[in-house]
Amino acid sequence: MKIDYSPRAAGKTTRIIEWLRQKPDRLMITFSYAEENRLKRLYPEFSTRILDWRSYQQRYMHGSRMNEVAIDNADLILQEQFRQKISRISMSDDE
Repeated sequence: MKIDYSPRAAGKTTRIIEWLRQKPDRLMITFSYAEENRLKRLYPEFSTRILDWRSYQQRYMHGSRMNEVAIDNADLILQEQFRQKISRISMSDDE
């Protein structure tokens, strides 16, 4: 797993779009439906591969095949799930 830790508006989403271009089975998960639609308008060629977190849960988390995924703004997804501001996280890298 690679972590792209940088300030807001520093190109993280653009780097994920470039990552999507490299393989056709990759998916991008966004923090909201509005963000999903914004990105689909900007990048229509990836419209089937960009999903918001809730849609991803409904579509892919119930026994479907594993995909390579990138999560854009994971901090916002975590904060929504816990309904708290997340102050610290730890992650393991198995790569």
